[in-house]
Amino acid sequence: MADYIKKSFAIECVDRIIQRDDSGNNDVVNALKAWKSFIEYAPTENVEPVRCGQWIMCDKQNPNDVANDNYLYECSECKSKDLHSKRAIVPYCWHCGSHMIMQR
Repeated sequence: MADYIKKSFAIECVDRIIQRDDSGNNDVVNALKAWKSFIEYAPTENVEPVRCGQWIMCDKQNPNDVANDNYLYECSECKSKDLHSKRAIVPYCWHCGSHMIMQR
């Protein structure tokens, strides 16, 4: 999986290094300015942080359930409810998109 950083953060870091550079070496400063320019004009990706949560069992939903298997679960991140079997693997919350770990 790729790691991402904020472009503004990277530019700020390079600016700080340029400001603190007291070596008097123009080659270093010019190289840092070139990196800053590269960062400014580099293409960006539209990414969102990955959320992780758990399905938390709330209650038995349907007492007339023949299989006696469906339970009400709540997403630990957004508090949305979902009805599914204890044996079901539901890897994502349908509401917020969190990656889920089944709590048994």
